[in-house]
Amino acid sequence: MNSVIFLETHTIPFLDIFVRVSGIFFFTPIFSSREIPLITKGWLSAGIALVLYPIVSPYLPHAVGFDMGLMLLLTQEAIIGILIGLIIAVYYNAFLLAGEFYSLQMGFGIVNVIDPLSQTSIPILGELKSLFAIMLFITFSGHHMLMEALVYSFKVLPEFGIAAGQPMATGMIVALREMFSIAFQIAAPVIGTVFIIELVMGIMSKVAPQMNIMVIGFQIKIVAGIFVVMFLIPALVTVTERLFDRAFFVTQGILRWM
Repeated sequence: MNSVIFLETHTIPFLDIFVRVSGIFFFTPIFSSREIPLITKGWLSAGIALVLYPIVSPYLPHAVGFDMGLMLLLTQEAIIGILIGLIIAVYYNAFLLAGEFYSLQMGFGIVNVIDPLSQTSIPILGELKSLFAIMLFITFSGHHMLMEALVYSFKVLPEFGIAAGQPMATGMIVALREMFSIAFQIAAPVIGTVFIIELVMGIMSKVAPQMNIMVIGFQIKIVAGIFVVMFLIPALVTVTERLFDRAFFVTQGILRWM
């Protein structure tokens, strides 16, 4: 009898944390990498759950038994974890989208590489932006902010308190809209530069039709695009920091209104 009480008192709350952390690892950058074996992710989730247990245990349910109620509770935890990871991944993918804009404008649209995280083919400049975002994610303690968002989710969502309705849908729409907006803003300097170059090339082709503008223009676009990307790196550091702050702000807002 005492063993059953002990299991219901400690094991079920631990499972709640474990399932929510595991849900996050399915989508969050770095942790969702296919290069990380599932068994490693499982042990890492268990370790994080063990560390967080003393912090969030006052907010966890202790009255749920090993029945259908437990299954519903764990399903809720998985949904919350996936939601947190998905929102962060959406903002992170703004860099991949910006890199694709870069590649298309600079003539690298068919030059793809294999992303080591997702094991998919992406534009070469998208991979550059992806690695840059991951480096800054760690530099700005994004993993610490992720843990803070996780603890916050336990504070604001009571037992069976999730309502997968308008707040969740609205939050995802906001995140997707901002992803495209931010990606275009990041890529705007390169797009503008290439547009000006193509405009000048069009004028030159009319003024001096004997010149091989296509060959010259292709090289100019690549050199100018790379120069603009290098020039924008300091500004991208600030943009990235604000981007991840915005991602966690939106995440907390959705959790608060669910």
